[in-house]
Amino acid sequence: MNEESILKFRIELQNLGYCEAVVNSYPKQIRWFLDYCKKEKEDITSRDILDYHKSLETTKSRVTKSNLSQSSIAGKMRSIRLYFDYLQRIGEIKINPYQLKIKSPKYEERKIFSREEITKLYEKSSPLQLIILHLCYGCGLRRNEAAELKIKDIDLENCLLYIKKGKGKKRRVIPFTKQVQRDIKDFIFSTEIEERVCPSILNVKNKT
Repeated sequence: MNEESILKFRIELQNLGYCEAVVNSYPKQIRWFLDYCKKEKEDITSRDILDYHKSLETTKSRVTKSNLSQSSIAGKMRSIRLYFDYLQRIGEIKINPYQLKIKSPKYEERKIFSREEITKLYEKSSPLQLIILHLCYGCGLRRNEAAELKIKDIDLENCLLYIKKGKGKKRRVIPFTKQVQRDIKDFIFSTEIEERVCPSILNVKNKT
């Protein structure tokens, strides 16, 4: 019965418009939680959820080998809350066992550069650094989007960037200014583009 409800929960997440990452990861989190409890969903108590939360605080990340971050724990617990909210909403359970109050993890306040500092960055940048600034600051690309941007995805004539796999694997088209157009042209023409592959613009080699 647990597996059937988890599959229905996945469909519910899709219907509610959650991104693909959530749709795929939250059902997995529920399976791990129920495996930990070794109970059917209707037998889960608030104590089970509290015990699981405590166990997560001493669980090691498979990637970093250190304790799970507070944001990671909060995400796992959020999946459990949504699951039991769903079960109560469709009448699978009468009382929602999720009563845990979890404080949102604190994040360090990000430093915001002033206009003068941004101007100095542009003035002091190497050609490659200038392109990175244009892509990430000027055009708003995410780090992985900038790193994976291929030269063939840059329409210099119409001043457009084509992001094939953005957040949620959605395609985006981003315009850029004439100044960015000139700087990208100068950068591409002053570098050596390897044949055989279509390189990322950030991985081209300087001409010697």
